[in-house]
Amino acid sequence: MSVEITDSAMMEGAPPPAAPRDEPAASSGARPLDAAGVVPGAGGPPSAGSGRALRLVLPVLLASSAMALHWIVNVPHGDVQVNAKDQGAKGDAKSKPKPKRPPKKGFEPRPAGELDASWARFETVAFDAEPMKSAWARPHQSLLNKAITYARAQAFEGAPEEPRITVDAVECRTIRCRFVLRGPFAHEVELLSDTLSKLEVDGSSAWRSYKTSKVQPPKPDQPASDTYLEVMVAFREDNLEAEDFRVPDDDADAPRDGEAPPADDTPDDG
Repeated sequence: MSVEITDSAMMEGAPPPAAPRDEPAASSGARPLDAAGVVPGAGGPPSAGSGRALRLVLPVLLASSAMALHWIVNVPHGDVQVNAKDQGAKGDAKSKPKPKRPPKKGFEPRPAGELDASWARFETVAFDAEPMKSAWARPHQSLLNKAITYARAQAFEGAPEEPRITVDAVECRTIRCRFVLRGPFAHEVELLSDTLSKLEVDGSSAWRSYKTSKVQPPKPDQPASDTYLEVMVAFREDNLEAEDFRVPDDDADAPRDGEAPPADDTPDDG
């Protein structure tokens, strides 16, 4: 005789059928397995996510370690010594500034007696044999250039065209200076030289000596058709200033060299 199990019998005390083993019960709280058959977080091999996180963190850790090693090896312990010459460094407030070096001694004008003695010694000596006194030569070469520039402006004031005159081979030594005036027109060269010879300072001639002579072209590549006038001068004093140069006005009534004074046409009262 067969026994039929009904729903009512199960309700009266029969245990329910067991759940299949390969399906986890929803109410048991079991965690699903990963592809490797390991429960995540249960101590198995690391997942792909944890590997990516390690690759991101590892460079930061290496950089921090390198900086720490550099600090330990290269950075001195204690206070850092600051050099006063470093940019932005503050020097000791109590330290005194270094004294400035005195300027180099320039040329001092020679007294009249020494100047006269130098002139007497080298007046008849060839210019190339006159020794070079650099302290005097440099400032007086500049003074000579200013004198020529001033005389040029005075000689050709109001001229319709700028004269084509150049100054070559300016050289000063101990008491004398020498230069060459060059131009395509002889009358322009002579006019400039004549004006320069009249140069005055405080009503007296600026020159102790002024000599001229026509020469051949100083350089082989210069045209022979130009006029070359060599000028050798000696300043009256050592302490002349270019601002004091003057060219006196020509007096039309003054007699020229070799000429008799003009006759007096005033009638005689007697």
